[in-house]
Amino acid sequence: MKSCNHKFYGLSVPFSIISIFCVLIISFNSREISEGITSAINMILNVTVPALFPVFTVSYFFLNSGLKESTRRKLHTVFFRSFGLSGNCMEAVLCGLTGGYNISLKAAVRLFNDKKISREEAQRLSLFFTCPGISFCLNIAGIAVYNSRLTGLIILISNILSSVISAAVFNLFKKNTPSYLPFNDKKSFYSALINAVNCSSSAIISVSFWIILFSAVNSVAVKLIKAPFITELLTLSGEVTASVFYASKHHSIYVLSFFLTFGGICIFLQQLPDLYTVGIPAIKFLSVRLIQSLLSTVILKIFLTFLPLAEFTSVPVYTFKAASGTFYASLSLFLLCAVTMMSNRYKEKHRIRQYKKRIYNNRTCEQK
Repeated sequence: MKSCNHKFYGLSVPFSIISIFCVLIISFNSREISEGITSAINMILNVTVPALFPVFTVSYFFLNSGLKESTRRKLHTVFFRSFGLSGNCMEAVLCGLTGGYNISLKAAVRLFNDKKISREEAQRLSLFFTCPGISFCLNIAGIAVYNSRLTGLIILISNILSSVISAAVFNLFKKNTPSYLPFNDKKSFYSALINAVNCSSSAIISVSFWIILFSAVNSVAVKLIKAPFITELLTLSGEVTASVFYASKHHSIYVLSFFLTFGGICIFLQQLPDLYTVGIPAIKFLSVRLIQSLLSTVILKIFLTFLPLAEFTSVPVYTFKAASGTFYASLSLFLLCAVTMMSNRYKEKHRIRQYKKRIYNNRTCEQK
């Protein structure tokens, strides 16, 4: 016990110094931090919440409801030969390609902990099927930035092809022989819907506060760091939503596509616990993300070379409207997510369960 206390006492000194340093930075840069947080909140309520919440809900619902056992068993051979994955990974692959950055990782961790897939399969899911998805490619980059669904769709297709090609090439050099296990985890419609809303609420709250944090940090970094190249790189590789808007103003669509596929430091920090669970080194994960970013940019360049879509790169950028109807609707949805998440945590803490009522001989009995 003494050694443990001594260890924490030794760590408290550097933590205290870092805390004092952070307080000083906040005190001397309160104006910049306030401006960064205000801009982040406007972006969250006007763009992030309406773009992400519906896609998150549908993706989590699909993960929980699942497909028929016969369908999964038929597609097992296709997934095995193409990516070295079993049929149990099918929902995670589809949601990873279309849902968003962290959904495939969360699904891989859950399947691995439930012993439905092997560690190798969980690692392949996490490495190769972590895409921006519909929410970022189509809703944010396509509609909010370029005001063009077609542009967002092409960026989405480029990302999907990048993930599929990299996973297939990796499987050619490193074969995997997954065994198919019966997958009896399909939930009812109501259970899947409730779970989807709960997971989406938690994800929206988490993503929103990460955006606020990185916006505040970036506003201070831009002021303190005098090197323009470093500050621009931090802006592009920090938080992905702000990166998309910044790249659309100051760079071409190819730079936007590269950093959109990469995801940024903010997304990476959210993924670290799940990467640790499935045993993926951070350097390996970042290396694969960089390769996929380059590949998706090359694919996008090929699309825009052979298709007459060059004019979409010069469409006026989306502007925030702090008093718009979307702002207040998103604020209501954000508060509803917060209430839902706190309610779920209260029920888990106090072990509150809902019991089904059935009638036996004209009497109501509670079945525990």
